[in-house]
Amino acid sequence: MHLEPAPPLAAAPAPDDTAPRRRNYVIRHWRGELSLPVAYWVNVALFGVAAALLAAAAQSTLLELRDPRPVAAVGLVLILAGVTVPVWQIVGVWRSAGRHKARGGSGFWAGAARVLMVINGLGVVVAVLRDGAPQLPVFYAMIMGEPGAKHEVSLMDNGSDALFSGVIGFGLTAEIEALLDAHPEVKVLHLSSRGGRIMEARRLHDAIRRRGLTTVSATLCASACTIAFLGGKERVITSEAKIGFHRGMIAGGTVAELSLIESADKRMMAQDGVDRAFIERASATPNSEAWYPSADEMLRAHFVTRVIRSAAPVAAGAAEPDAAGRLGFFGRWAAADCRAPASRANAIITLTRDGKGGHYHSSYGGNPPDFDAPILEIRQSGEHELTYSLTVHGGTTYLVVMLSAGQMHTLQSYNASGQLMINDGIVTGNGKPSGSFQKCD
Repeated sequence: MHLEPAPPLAAAPAPDDTAPRRRNYVIRHWRGELSLPVAYWVNVALFGVAAALLAAAAQSTLLELRDPRPVAAVGLVLILAGVTVPVWQIVGVWRSAGRHKARGGSGFWAGAARVLMVINGLGVVVAVLRDGAPQLPVFYAMIMGEPGAKHEVSLMDNGSDALFSGVIGFGLTAEIEALLDAHPEVKVLHLSSRGGRIMEARRLHDAIRRRGLTTVSATLCASACTIAFLGGKERVITSEAKIGFHRGMIAGGTVAELSLIESADKRMMAQDGVDRAFIERASATPNSEAWYPSADEMLRAHFVTRVIRSAAPVAAGAAEPDAAGRLGFFGRWAAADCRAPASRANAIITLTRDGKGGHYHSSYGGNPPDFDAPILEIRQSGEHELTYSLTVHGGTTYLVVMLSAGQMHTLQSYNASGQLMINDGIVTGNGKPSGSFQKCD
């Protein structure tokens, strides 16, 4: 019998290297494997709207929180997502547009998609530089605290009062609460501050309210300080105190974020019993200015509960009698060089003492002309800070200066109507630092 050989087994087909492989959806978009309509309309347009709504909800929730660390963590995540997600979107659409014509699509729409991605990319760069980058130092301060924020927290001589003076920085509430825990007999907290971090001021407000403390201000309490002051079960000022209000601000903050801050502050003031018209007036004042209502206005609006006509009962122990002398305020100061004559670039200030307060003489070498004015009052408003006022062209100007290591730096300057000329060391008219003077004698 003759047997035919068995036919050979059919060879397995060779793998097709051109066949698309299943990949993660994110990777497929990144490599441009999705169609251009899906890459643009789904992954850019639709996903972008959803991401914006989610980010807005997260920001709204964060602004109501008091603990800065989770706020900083989520804020950093949002900044990171605000960079990586648009890059993923732009690269995917760009690559998909490059394949669109080969897939039978229109070359016009491929080019239009790439133009839109260039515009989107420029928008991302602007947003990062304008909004994201300025917030990074703030988030760092939230996490690490702000030991550089000049302030003083101390027990006053009577043993039942505590004093905070200086800038409200992150970590301040914990420092004050540590002092209060060590001295439970303290029932009154004196505040002397030109402001600082809004979130920390809210946190301090809650701590003051929780402990049932009375808040007192005998000198200056402005901006974020008013939020902390409002936490007092009883809120007391002297007739000489300056209480200043304006809209809040955050570094790199958008209009929507600033609106959320303003709404949160309004709700807090309303919950603390402040009159609605007063709240609206305070929040209507731009951040570049300040509104200093009278003591009677604050009483009628229930922002303060009591006004002491003399500073003596409240301010005892808050500052040394001759703080200006102790801090080296009086004397001759030069903007650039003590050995050079007075000029526009080297203004010379001479501060002299008299029975009431003193005299302020500034020499510019004739351009602009010399200026001389009586100093109406001088008060210590921080560990190294003085607040004083001058009569200028028939009106009153208030200044807050820091004196340290032979240098005098103007932190704030405002007139009786509340207009700020210098705020946080920045000249409001040109955005430049206010500069400093060196002691010449």
